[in-house]
Amino acid sequence: MKKGIILHPLLFAAFPTLFIYAQNVAGFSPYDMARPLLVSLLAAAALWGGLAAVLRSPRRAALIVSSAAV
Repeated sequence: MKKGIILHPLLFAAFPTLFIYAQNVAGFSPYDMARPLLVSLLAAAALWGGLAAVLRSPRRAALIVSSAAV
């Protein structure tokens, strides 16, 4: 089985910020949304890395982080 790159935890973490921006494009500039987007991505990556170290499985950690981001 071919193993690909795991991106879904980061996509799930970015979704709320991007959704709010998409609903309020006229009220915000992209620079206003950069900091919350960066914080959510860094938090998801840190949680993912920590869980991957504890569980010794990046795929299982990615599933847990994705479900927590929802």
